[in-house]
Amino acid sequence: MTDTEKRLFAADQGGPQKPSKSPQSGFETVHFDAHKVIFEEGEPGDAAYLIMRGQVEIRKGMRSSNPQTLAVLSKNDIFGEMALFDDSPRMAEAIAHTKVELIAIKRDEFHRRLETIDPVFKTISLYLVGRVRHMANEFMKRKDPIWTPGKK
Repeated sequence: MTDTEKRLFAADQGGPQKPSKSPQSGFETVHFDAHKVIFEEGEPGDAAYLIMRGQVEIRKGMRSSNPQTLAVLSKNDIFGEMALFDDSPRMAEAIAHTKVELIAIKRDEFHRRLETIDPVFKTISLYLVGRVRHMANEFMKRKDPIWTPGKK
């Protein structure tokens, strides 16, 4: 188990815990074939994802005149967390670049764990999420001057 997994799946009393395939646990292993959409820009966020195998492409402005790839993520990368931090719609689309195995961290579990962190770090995290959203929107405006956030 990697350090990232150990941090994510540590039981409340200590010690690492293997992710469960049961959706009731707050963690669920999910698979997507290459080129399948994991979530679309503008959707509500229901989970964050840890990549166990494969690659995921993060794209913004897919319905605009100039869509952009923001990143291609791979093993041990996490995506989809921003919508859970600030309860805003997904800021980008996630597509399986290759066949992928992911661990979905459900919204309720994410929030349960978020409530246990120091309030100062929680505030800093929320500030950083806002900054990343703003930077992504500014990036898109430079690439496509008529682009507007949330454009469908």
